[in-house]
Amino acid sequence: MRYAITATALAASLLSLTCISRAQNQPLGFAVASIKPDKWEPGLIMGGGCRGRDTKISGALPIAPPPLGGCRMTRVTMRMLVETAYLKNGMFELDADQLVVDGPKWIDSDRFTIDAKADEPPPTEAELKQMLQTLLANRFKLAFHRETKGDIPAYALVVAKDGPKLKQATGNEEHPGISGGASGGLVANGAPISMLVTILSSRLGRPVEDKTNLTASYNFTLQWTPGDNEADISKFNLPEEIRARLPKPDSNGPSIFSAVQEQLGLRLESEKIGREIFVIDYTEKPDAN
Repeated sequence: MRYAITATALAASLLSLTCISRAQNQPLGFAVASIKPDKWEPGLIMGGGCRGRDTKISGALPIAPPPLGGCRMTRVTMRMLVETAYLKNGMFELDADQLVVDGPKWIDSDRFTIDAKADEPPPTEAELKQMLQTLLANRFKLAFHRETKGDIPAYALVVAKDGPKLKQATGNEEHPGISGGASGGLVANGAPISMLVTILSSRLGRPVEDKTNLTASYNFTLQWTPGDNEADISKFNLPEEIRARLPKPDSNGPSIFSAVQEQLGLRLESEKIGREIFVIDYTEKPDAN
């Protein structure tokens, strides 16, 4: 009898461990997810993302932030969904459309509005991206493979010889983030270096890698005169009343490269990097729900 009880208990334990193992190996998925075809035209809001319990929300968002523990994307393309699910900075990654390639023509023409929510407690942003990957596989039948594209011109952001000239944030700053940047000036308020890297990438039209090893958040101001090698955001299709309020750059001011070194104690160095490319092999339009 003793051996029978032991064998039964052992079998139950093994069954329990097997169930746990299977649960752990199952892909993460949303509790509820709505996908609806939509249309976009100039003037309509487009964009969105995922918000995990560790997501930092900037004070200047063009649309309402997604609900905690969920993903909400409005009038986005299939390519944008793949970018959000797999790229580090989602659809706002520099040259994102060049990092997700191939696929049928409709992945850039058809628009979708996605509203998905995970079970409590709220998962992390990384876990939400995994859930979005599961959604793409199940609902869009997405199949892809990865390739590496080498020798891409880029910059490395490093600490200059004399060290950084950044004031560490206190943690009590209101509306942390970076404002400005449209015409050669920006103000950081409790912002991590990753935010600066994103703006520099957008301005210079190249990927910028953070190699500073600076992990805190900082307060700083950066002023420079935009050069020919920069994207002139002030010339974008903005309303006249907004363009009139943009600060005018000093024509005799430093270049962005000199300003980063002189004002922040950092330096931009040219480099070549390899980037992972996502090649879409197959996908199909989902049924609306």
